[in-house]
Amino acid sequence: EAPDTPVTTFNAVTATDARRFATFFHELLVGGVMLPPSRFESWFLGLAHDEESLDRTLDSADAAFAAVSSV
Repeated sequence: EAPDTPVTTFNAVTATDARRFATFFHELLVGGVMLPPSRFESWFLGLAHDEESLDRTLDSADAAFAAVSSV
């Protein structure tokens, strides 16, 4: 499926790029953000996440997306 196509089926999920997800995942870890290590899992936001945590996550995600774009 095209990169901008919503993922709505199991086949669409398994067609995603595991290598690019791995890059994204590891770049977030470098930024201090821990997320589920599988591209098949969801992220959850909780009340324990303060504004500083959210800012760090967004900054780390920006860096991770930049790294993924070069893969």
